Amino acid sequence: MSRLGDRSIDAACLVDLEGFGTTPADGVVVDVIGLEPVVVILPAGHALAGETRIDLAGLADETWLLPPHDPGCDDYGALVHACATAGFVPRFSPHRIGDLSILCDLVAQGVGLTLAQGSARAREGVVMRRLAGDPLLGRHLLALHRDSPLIASRPLLLGLVRDAFSARCVEPG
Repeated sequence: MSRLGDRSIDAACLVDLEGFGTTPADGVVVDVIGLEPVVVILPAGHALAGETRIDLAGLADETWLLPPHDPGCDDYGALVHACATAGFVPRFSPHRIGDLSILCDLVAQGVGLTLAQGSARAREGVVMRRLAGDPLLGRHLLALHRDSPLIASRPLLLGLVRDAFSARCVEPG
């Protein structure tokens, strides 16, 4: 969002976690494109891998692998909050890994579990499952600076990205 605020870019599509995103910079207008459930990535041989939806409380003894801190999306805070609501404090790996392929390799090896957008693609050795009740939702956002030459096209852009979202993403419920 800072690049929008300083006008180094005019528009951006972003993803954060509902309730754990950043405040838009001055002059930045944000529209929600859509909400998508966050999924847990488990080793294919995990005891819960055969379930359609997984109760977060059933993962209380697991270690969580997360990407590096992103100032625009507090994945750590969102997971801590969701786990507290489920009745436990999550255990985190001290390592933060930004590449989903590497995270999936570590999950497949049994190092821990991770989270991903519901529209992420499964990889060999892991399964992706929705959490019961969808306690974590990814917000897909369109952000534009109000002084951008694109601002007049905001309704058109929003329609286009919402169509793309609907074609690709899993909606809550």
